[in-house]
Amino acid sequence: MNVSLTNELEKFIHGKVDSGYFQNSSEVVRAALRLMRDTDMDREQQLAWMRREIGKGWDEAQAGMLTPSAEAKAKMTAFKKSWKAQRQPATK
Repeated sequence: MNVSLTNELEKFIHGKVDSGYFQNSSEVVRAALRLMRDTDMDREQQLAWMRREIGKGWDEAQAGMLTPSAEAKAKMTAFKKSWKAQRQPATK
């Protein structure tokens, strides 16, 4: 198999080999392709999870198992406050 690369990508690959982490260009390309494959699999798993969760939510809504809007808003406000607090650096 022959692959055409831009000059920029060729320089990048040579830089990886020159760093000593990879023995040759083929190792760099294989590592990049494995990473792409794993990322694609992760994305598919995330989509499958979201579809399941949306389906559960839809089924609950159809069964009348809904959260009143005021309660949902209060939960989201509390969640957002907690999330923001966790993201702020600790102060002395």
